[in-house]
Amino acid sequence: MTPPAMPAAARRYDLLLFDFDGTLADSSVLFDRFVPALGRQRGVPEPAGGWHSLRGLDSRAMLRALRIRWWQLPGVTRQMRATMAAHLDQVQLYPGMLPVLQQLHGQGVQMVVVSSNTRPTVEQILGPALPLFSALHCGASLLGKRRIMARALRQARVPAARALSIGDECRDAQASQACGIAFAGVSWGMATAAALQPYSAGALLARPDDLLHCVAQGNAPA
Repeated sequence: MTPPAMPAAARRYDLLLFDFDGTLADSSVLFDRFVPALGRQRGVPEPAGGWHSLRGLDSRAMLRALRIRWWQLPGVTRQMRATMAAHLDQVQLYPGMLPVLQQLHGQGVQMVVVSSNTRPTVEQILGPALPLFSALHCGASLLGKRRIMARALRQARVPAARALSIGDECRDAQASQACGIAFAGVSWGMATAAALQPYSAGALLARPDDLLHCVAQGNAPA
């Protein structure tokens, strides 16, 4: 049974802007396959701590570590999307994510996706969760989410103070802050907790259902 809509006065946020890869979908295959291959392609020696040590860097530092210039970003983004498309059978929503999304939707919370991935890929992986989202804003450049977030906010007609961005990377947080949107980091995605926590308004979300408390109260449970 669909839960009754939560009155707007009883919740902290009316609009949720979700990153996709590493936040809604477990696309760790993207990092595991793409980043080492990209590093070798560019002649970058494997870091002493292994390729996974790059997860502790913010986006710009990671690009520097991989020797990627700003003008090379479109090509790198195309490679990343192709890697994801080739391994769709290995990507799915995180366990427990679908019922949380269904409950939020049933409570009247508006939800959108803001992603660097392609719309067909996002739609396919969302599957039964697709109708729960009022909009999919796809195709953002690796460092270009701020503009798309601002557009999503305008289209939803929700004040920035009533919106929450959820993501697993520092670039998600930086784009959110530039738009005046609160940010909640998740602990299950790409960035390490140490890298992401300074950007998050409260404790990192440790599991999908922490989001229910965050929407209602404005912070994750301790």
